[in-house]
Amino acid sequence: MLVKRYQEERQLQVFFLLDTTKTMHFASQETSKLDTLEEVFYLLALSATSNNDCVWALVFDEDSYSLLPPRKGKIAIQKVIQAIGEKKGNKPFSQGHDEILGFFNTLPIKNSLVFVCTDKTEAWSEKNLKIASMKNDIIFVNIFDSFENKLSNWPYIQMLGPPNAPMFLNLRDEDKRQEYEDYRTKKIQTFHSKLLSYRIQSFCIDESKNIFHEFFSFFHTRS
Repeated sequence: MLVKRYQEERQLQVFFLLDTTKTMHFASQETSKLDTLEEVFYLLALSATSNNDCVWALVFDEDSYSLLPPRKGKIAIQKVIQAIGEKKGNKPFSQGHDEILGFFNTLPIKNSLVFVCTDKTEAWSEKNLKIASMKNDIIFVNIFDSFENKLSNWPYIQMLGPPNAPMFLNLRDEDKRQEYEDYRTKKIQTFHSKLLSYRIQSFCIDESKNIFHEFFSFFHTRS
């Protein structure tokens, strides 16, 4: 008797929603949030292509976006890195982050692993988060600058106040700094708890951390 055995091959689609808006260009040191985003993308995309998975992306800024079709191999990574470095996307789009997520929800993408790489924590509506999580496996990667969360390393910061006059904030006041840090931590935790209610996992990274080690720990403990 002849017995034939078949092994099913499933190709995973890995999609990246990449925020390149102006706030992502901020850097308190040499490395900007956009630089960190590129490192995060490269690491995750390299892992995907090594598994022969397809990689594609939606790269957006304030008034345009580029939708990169699914590709395999190094060419997929190169095309997305090129789109990140370009100042304008190839299609106009002048709405906000939540509208971009809404647009993503209209794309024929299902049962894919989706990484949303952004510094935003309040720009997303419950409706679009829910729809996204129902169609795909979503992971939010919040990319920050370490200064944003702790106000560390600088004695003061300069802000622009009305009418376009510089204002200075003294960061030597430890009580004020701690108050800000507690507020910032609570804000991020509240957002990530909201994501978890929609079965969306989340992750924080900044330029001070080892990206490989942080992601290794995250995926090792991911349920």
